Amino acid sequence: MNELYYSVDVTWYDLKKKESFLVEGWMFSPDGKTIKTVVCDQNGKELPSAISWKARPDVEAARQDIGVVGDVGFQMEILELPKWIEELEYLEIQVFCSDTKTVIVKLNNKEIRETVLDSTVIYEVDVKQLLET
Repeated sequence: MNELYYSVDVTWYDLKKKESFLVEGWMFSPDGKTIKTVVCDQNGKELPSAISWKARPDVEAARQDIGVVGDVGFQMEILELPKWIEELEYLEIQVFCSDTKTVIVKLNNKEIRETVLDSTVIYEVDVKQLLET
């Protein structure tokens, strides 16, 4: 049996929190083992981050065969983007469950910058359309 089940739904840049890069999805250990997350750069240096958990009824319904328990939805907020983006080759979100390390996200600098640009353009287009109506 797998020790960790997960899926990453979306990555985006939050313009309201101007320095936060966000990753959302779900993950769980079917036998309730503790999950620890770490965000680090190409040198293994830990980047400032915060994770929040929420209910995901869609995952509970879809994975009844495994027995999803508790809040399995997550939002990982990677903080202070301007402080580390210039030096970054890539970042990883590593998840530790028991003695196993799983990399659930690996993004290079270009992918992060494209996500920031896409998020910024979408936001500004939406705001402009709202103001013009």
